[in-house]
Amino acid sequence: MTIKFRFQPEKAVEAAAILLKLHGKPMKYLGLLKMLYIADRLALKTMDQPITGDRYISMDYGPVLRGVYDLIKGQPVDSALPLWSKYISPQDSNYVYLL
Repeated sequence: MTIKFRFQPEKAVEAAAILLKLHGKPMKYLGLLKMLYIADRLALKTMDQPITGDRYISMDYGPVLRGVYDLIKGQPVDSALPLWSKYISPQDSNYVYLL
């Protein structure tokens, strides 16, 4: 049986913003993707639901959150790109930062 969760862009933006704020400087986008993936999986394990509701996909450097990856790359995900762009920079080389 497969359980599907609905992507919650507000929670994805909040989680990314918290991690970027704690980091205190621009962060490699791959590091942000990995930390969000780990946080999402831990929440799923401990609370029976993920933080973001995003889909996991396999990439060359391991699994990432698909919607968040697309947002970092500037691709629209539902209507989430304006919200993401309000708080988180577009990808600058390999880095993202809190606006």
